[in-house]
Amino acid sequence: MVKKRILVIDDNLENLALYRDILAPETAVGSAELNALEFLLFNRKVITGDELTFILDLESSGEVACQHLQDAYSKGDTYDLAFVDMCMPGGWSGLETIGHLWQHDPDLPVVICSAYSDYNWEEITQRLGHANLIKILNKPFERQQVLGLAQSFSA
Repeated sequence: MVKKRILVIDDNLENLALYRDILAPETAVGSAELNALEFLLFNRKVITGDELTFILDLESSGEVACQHLQDAYSKGDTYDLAFVDMCMPGGWSGLETIGHLWQHDPDLPVVICSAYSDYNWEEITQRLGHANLIKILNKPFERQQVLGLAQSFSA
């Protein structure tokens, strides 16, 4: 069984719930009550399938997510993927957040999520570099798109 740890950063709580529902539906191992309690206590939800397990950490700001990443890495935990919203008013933008994430883990694959294009691909890769670590997910997105991206980084 392969375990994949995913960091999701989006200032919209409805979007965070959507990611949770897609990547960690109520068919997860354990009771629904236990899963709900784990999410409330640790902001984390685990789904176990036959071959793949997603461990989700959901954050509503880039600043908090980067602190969470630092704390996780200090304990020896690493992330396999991050989904990052591009437009997060009142805090770091998606590009700023990715830059800070990559200061701590320059090999972290990132899926940029956006409802509209603040930046074109050339601007994104020029500013961030690491084009091989970036994928783009347009909002609104389909369940299969999110699952496909999460699974593509599990190979």
